[in-house]
Amino acid sequence: MVKFGGSSLSSPRKISKAVGAVRREIDEGAQVAVVVSALGRTTDDLLETLSVASRSRSSDHVDDVLSMGERTSARVFHTALSACGFGSKYFDPHDDDWPIVTDDNFGDATPILPICQRRIQRHVLPCLEVGIVPVLPGFVGKATDGRITTMGRGGSDITTFLLARCLPAKESILVTDHNGLMTADPKLVKEAHPISQISVRELMGLADSGTKFLKTKALRFLDDSFKVRITSNLASSLRSGGTVIKGSFPEAITAELETPGPAAMVTITGRDISQNPEILKEILSKVTKERTEILGLSANSNSLIIYVSWERRRRLVNEIHRCLLAHKEMTAMAVRDNLSLITIAGVGFVETPGLVASVSEPLKEASLNIYGIFTIASSIVVAVDWKHRGEALRLVKKSLRRFAL
Repeated sequence: MVKFGGSSLSSPRKISKAVGAVRREIDEGAQVAVVVSALGRTTDDLLETLSVASRSRSSDHVDDVLSMGERTSARVFHTALSACGFGSKYFDPHDDDWPIVTDDNFGDATPILPICQRRIQRHVLPCLEVGIVPVLPGFVGKATDGRITTMGRGGSDITTFLLARCLPAKESILVTDHNGLMTADPKLVKEAHPISQISVRELMGLADSGTKFLKTKALRFLDDSFKVRITSNLASSLRSGGTVIKGSFPEAITAELETPGPAAMVTITGRDISQNPEILKEILSKVTKERTEILGLSANSNSLIIYVSWERRRRLVNEIHRCLLAHKEMTAMAVRDNLSLITIAGVGFVETPGLVASVSEPLKEASLNIYGIFTIASSIVVAVDWKHRGEALRLVKKSLRRFAL
């Protein structure tokens, strides 16, 4: 399963190179299905033209126009493959065998997985079995009433992962003009370098933080039946270099107890203590010295909260208090015992309005206090009373059902 991004198809030379890469895979005995993005900046140009030239704001009309970029790109790629003597089939959303069926949320449509799976296996898989290369426009879907939809930014990755999952494929290769994921944004950090491998769990936080390579919505269609490789269009082979992404995550936002035992919340107040590196270093060194597991941290300019395992808290508290007495910037500390931390995890928090409210409201209605709440990567951690952890967890899980993917 190979997807070529728009930057990898932005010139005749790049298109020929992409077709050549597919040819080499086929010559080596691989079965290849291809998904393509719009050529270069075509989608942006279409959107800009629409905004200036048309007064129509009908979402389905806009999607129909925007789909032309990917559909044209797929036709070009199909024609180029066929000219090289390879059997190829172009799939178009207006055809009866189009496999990607979505809801009617125009501009940000979501594939209907059971329908897509049946149609992919009925119409796309037979092509591969007889040596024909399916070529599909990414980003594009079709609602159940036949109107064309688009799946938003990163939609071509959704198409790719959906096909890889439903065929199924062994590997999904995303070809870009970058050599995979980097340790940091090279525009911000000069020393950033490529990452050879990363797990989906590690990637989740980067996706919700705005990584430009993979959108959160696309990650929802990953599973562990195939691996993902992000590689450069300059690589010698589609299956070399770049970054390999492994693993999967639950197809829903889940809630679990963070630890089997109770936790303690240590609150330290003062003046600008979170901005004083020496104080932070000393406090954290106390935690390390006492071999206490840090379960979470939160801070603002005048306070620092550390969540730690309950059984080692006494010696730790005394060590932190000695630190407090040694620094005039630190004012006082307090400890709340017997807490339970509930971790709510999943991709898409940034794009899921009302998630925090949906968790806190049922706890409020049941008169269960929330003693702390903080977020990290793609997770929210809620601190509740240890005695009521079972009831709190049940209520949180119930509230998350409506966010099931």
